[in-house]
This record gives sequence, C-alpha cells and structure tokens, in this order.
Amino acid sequence: MPGTKRKGKGDAWYFEVTIGTDFSGKPQRFNKTFHGTEKQAEKELAKFYADCERRKVNKGSTMTVAQLCDLYINEYVHVYLKRSNWKSTSSTVQTHIKPLLGRKKITKVTRLDVQNWINKLAGNNNEYERSPKTIRNYYSVLCGIFKFAVQMDMIENSPCHDIMLPRKQKPEARYYKKDEVELFLTALEKTKPDELKYKAIMYVALFGGLRMGEIMGLDWDDFDAKNKTLNVVRTRMARQGGGIYEDTPKTNKSQRTISLPSDVVDILVQLKNQQAEEKSKLMNKWEDSPAIFKNDMGAPMYPRAPAKWLTAFLSKHNLPYISMHGLRHTHTSLLAYLETDKMSISRRLGHSQLSTTLNIYTHLFEDTDSEIAQGLNIFTENLRNDEKENG
Repeated sequence: MPGTKRKGKGDAWYFEVTIGTDFSGKPQRFNKTFHGTEKQAEKELAKFYADCERRKVNKGSTMTVAQLCDLYINEYVHVYLKRSNWKSTSSTVQTHIKPLLGRKKITKVTRLDVQNWINKLAGNNNEYERSPKTIRNYYSVLCGIFKFAVQMDMIENSPCHDIMLPRKQKPEARYYKKDEVELFLTALEKTKPDELKYKAIMYVALFGGLRMGEIMGLDWDDFDAKNKTLNVVRTRMARQGGGIYEDTPKTNKSQRTISLPSDVVDILVQLKNQQAEEKSKLMNKWEDSPAIFKNDMGAPMYPRAPAKWLTAFLSKHNLPYISMHGLRHTHTSLLAYLETDKMSISRRLGHSQLSTTLNIYTHLFEDTDSEIAQGLNIFTENLRNDEKENG
C-alpha cells in the first residue's frame, strides 16, 4: 500500500505520503488525519495517495513567509523582473512583509491574516501607516509572492483574493503653468557652453515628455535630425550601490518614436558637434560611448546627475521647484492646452493604457474642457447679441 498510516487515539488515523522532492531536493511529504475503522482508513489512504499524486492537496509545508519571500526574490524577481523592480520589491519584503507576516507558515496564512496586514498598514497614527497607493503597491508584491507559491505547488490557493483595500487617491501631478515655462526657458538660455548637455536634457524632457531613464538611455543612433525624431528603445538607470545598467523601457508601448520641435533638434545637433570637439581634444582618453548624454570623459552620464543639476539651477534663478518627472507632466499639460486628443497623448507618453493617462492627468483634461466650455459660452453670448441687434 503506497503511503503509511499510524493509529492514534480512539478512531484517529494519521496518514503520511511521500512523493518526489521539492525545489531544494527534500522529500515532499503530505499528511492527513482521518477518523474511522481500519478498513475505512485503508480505502481513505489509497484515495489520499491518488490526490497527492494529482497535487490536489497541500504538502503540509513548514516553510515560513520569510523563507518564501527569499525564495521568490532569488528564483523569480532576480531572474524575470527588471532591475528597476528589484530594489522596491526587496524593500517591501524586508520592511513591510517579513516583520508582520514573516514567521507564519505559508500553509497557515489566511485571508483574514492578509486583511489584518492591510489594515495595520493603513491604520492611523502608527509606525506602519502608509498612503492608499503605497499600500496597494505592497499588496501587489504580496500577491506576487503567494502566486509564485501556488505555481510552484507549495500551496493550493493564494490567501490574497478578495481583500478590501484603501480607496485610491487621485494623484495630481505637479507641473509648470505657461508663464512658469516661459521663465524656465528664459533661464535656460543663460546656461554656459559647458552646461549644454544639461540644457539639452531639459529640452528633451519638456518637449519630448520622456521619462528620466529613457532620456539617459538615448544613443546617437536613436536620433534622426533630418526627420526630427527620437527612438525610445532602452533605459539607463543608476544601480544600487553605484554604477549604471541598461534595461528595456517600462512597457512594450514605451518603445516608441517621438517627434521633436525644431528647437530641440538644433540643441541636440549643437551637442553632437560639441562632443566631436571634446573627442578631438581628449583623443584616446575619450571613452566614446554611443549615449547622447555623456560625462566629461565621453562615458554615459550618471542617471541622477540631471536631477541634481536641475535643483541647483532652479535655486540659482529663483524658479519654483519642479522635478525631472515634473517636466514630463508639464509636457502633458502643454499637449492638453493644445487640445491634443487623449489617445495621442497616451501614445506619446508611452503609457500601456489610456486609463493610466486619464487617471494621472484628469485635472489637466478637466481644465481644457473648462476652457472649451468658456469658449462656447462666449460664442452663444455673441449669437444672442447678434439676434438682439438684428431683431
């Protein structure tokens, strides 16, 4: 008879079935308690063995949530996710999942445990309190961890289903208004020749709407001066602990071609000529990276350098603070002001879905609709005035 049974107190019987090994090479043991006669136990053991073979039962794993988190990071996150996701996932695990759930066995975690975890994070005036958006991000990580456990046959079902989450808060992106854009561009015209690369970055962010990693990922082969376009095909990001790494853009739709205004094209051409001069001066000391935005030795510029430069630049010229990503938001506001259709804006920004654009920039489109309504009011008032004059 496959499997073993052991007599307990009264009519109790304890079954144990061993089938194969787990990811670490340890035997997979399935356990069950049954109450009945010995003859009934024999039949139930045979049925239990068949269910174990078909993976219809849990293995009674002793693995804790903390151990599962480590396995998930090593076997999934570091293998299949972008490097840009590594840090946030690891931080969520170490700071918010392990401290509250880490000691529990994965087979013992219930939906109520997950709901209590969410409520703890959302609680008022405590050390764990976080915004609704942040809590949803943490929840997404936990869902991924337990989905991995299900896929690896470590548990039968995830406890993360049908959990009540804090209501979303609509994000309102910080951006420059039209008069602030004019002041910003006026100040940029005062930059020195050795700051041309930073001026070019600001122009690409403001008039191209690219993410910071996408700007840093641009190579000269991606720039077409004749057709006035940029191809977004990679990103360059700062590696935790130092250094730079390349990756693919955020989503498939983030790989796109962006049309540029003539002013941006002219500045990029100036930058290319300036780099050619620097290369001739430094000769073999010049690293000659294909990147458009390089440091003084021709290697790719450190991805965090533009943000640092921008902060100092704004302070020097007494301009309102805005982040590099805020320039992308400003680009979107300019498109909304020009009454560009929403789908075109979404494609230009490289969003995977139109809903992403609408959720982030609802206030911009509402402002545009309000301006349209005001224009229609003026039109109808003019009509009424004409009717009175002709009446």
